[in-house]
Amino acid sequence: MKQAFASTNLVRVPLSLLAVQLASARLVAFAPVARNETSASIVRGPPSKTITRRLAAAADLHDTSSAVDMKPLLGKAGHAMLRNAARRNNNSGPALPPTHLLVAAGTARQRGGGRAAEGSTAVASAKDGRAESAEANRKRIFYNEITFGAPWGFHELERDLRCDCHVKGTETGHVEWGNTVTQAVRVLYFEPYGDDPTRDLLETYRKHLARTDLHICVSPECKVAVFYTTNEQKTAVGNFTNKNDRQPLLKCASLTLWKQAGIHDQSQLAPVCDTNKWAASTYMNSTLQPDAIALNDRCII
Repeated sequence: MKQAFASTNLVRVPLSLLAVQLASARLVAFAPVARNETSASIVRGPPSKTITRRLAAAADLHDTSSAVDMKPLLGKAGHAMLRNAARRNNNSGPALPPTHLLVAAGTARQRGGGRAAEGSTAVASAKDGRAESAEANRKRIFYNEITFGAPWGFHELERDLRCDCHVKGTETGHVEWGNTVTQAVRVLYFEPYGDDPTRDLLETYRKHLARTDLHICVSPECKVAVFYTTNEQKTAVGNFTNKNDRQPLLKCASLTLWKQAGIHDQSQLAPVCDTNKWAASTYMNSTLQPDAIALNDRCII
């Protein structure tokens, strides 16, 4: 009887003391464990020993898998208390794994580990975002847009502009600014870096203005004008000196209203170029669109 009493009751005293120590240090919050026959028999007893017996009953006497899984999550203090409990258990009988202590301590440790995992996830996401941004920049097509007034009518101007090597698409229409309406050609061109393509395109426009073989347009809509979309284009345009008009209309496109011409006015004249690879009509091809312009790069005046 004495031996049975020792193996049944004395074994749990170190576990109860360990639980009380951890609970007093606010390191654990006991998780409810299903009561089995053994734990139920332990709880029954005099009321004066209810707390001690409930702590002892919280341990699962048969399931040791969770103890193996959660044990690495304990700190140095937890391991030291477990070793002391193990020595006492070896002296009094078979050691019983305090599963509720391991689970509680593991939960506390996991809270700190969770924050570290979140930090690692944020770093990984930032790296992925930078990689995706770099990949997008490598694949990006740098299409800019600028609009030119047509002093000889937009049919002739479009034919000349479609032969420029930087131009990828053109569209005829009208630019409205206040009470002024101007026949114009909107140009989509390729500019991967710098402003050389813009300056080359302005030179193509100057050559068109210098032509003497075209009929004079008597409409007030026919005038020399440049409607730029970015600050870089505005710098390249400058005062836009030309032989046709000493006071050209130079405005930011964001201050104007663009209206497409009808289909019968789009790409009506075949370009006269050294190559047959002239620019397409953006009116006919909806996939030809300019790149989005950052707010700090857009012109405002």
